[in-house]
Amino acid sequence: MENNRLLLKTSLTRSYRLESYQYFHIMRTILFTLIISLLACTSNAQARKADSAGNRGNYLYLNGLISDMDIASGSEKPLPYSQVVIFQNNELYVSFYGGKDGSYSFFLPLGFEYEIRYGNSTFVNKKLALDATQIDEDDKPRNIRMDVALFKPVEGADFSILNEPYARLIYDPELDAVRSDEEYSRKRKPEIDRSIKRAKKLIQASEALAEGMN
Repeated sequence: MENNRLLLKTSLTRSYRLESYQYFHIMRTILFTLIISLLACTSNAQARKADSAGNRGNYLYLNGLISDMDIASGSEKPLPYSQVVIFQNNELYVSFYGGKDGSYSFFLPLGFEYEIRYGNSTFVNKKLALDATQIDEDDKPRNIRMDVALFKPVEGADFSILNEPYARLIYDPELDAVRSDEEYSRKRKPEIDRSIKRAKKLIQASEALAEGMN
């Protein structure tokens, strides 16, 4: 009798473990399916939003190439899958990743102010300010090409200058076009160039020190 109870207990334990294992895998499959469905719905919603905007023409088509710049040499190469985060009127609007070739694109509805952030924790991030509040809605699509070069942090270099937008885009009613705010750029570019120049000197000094130790 004791042996029978032991066999029954062992059988029940094994059955419970099997059911738990099956339950875990079923739930994991369901969760995975829900995540895939959610991503598909989000993608389809964005596609419908883009199509709708495209039909009306009252949007800005922001696109360009994100590159990885080597500060020491100044050379650039496409940066795959770089993150782009867009804020609309200071609220998070969308976050997405560029393509394998470094390209990115997105439709921005008119009538808002935007801040576009490029990069992630591996790179020094850059911000672009865009004022789309003064553009009249019409049937003419507007294309904005913005190529962005990112670079990695350099030990000892200060890039806090880039906590503010490196460039600003505004609407020019006389040209009926979105253009760079030249006055803003004249102030920002020299400061950014000086920061990069100092970083380059730090790299060169570090390399010279390393060579001297060998």
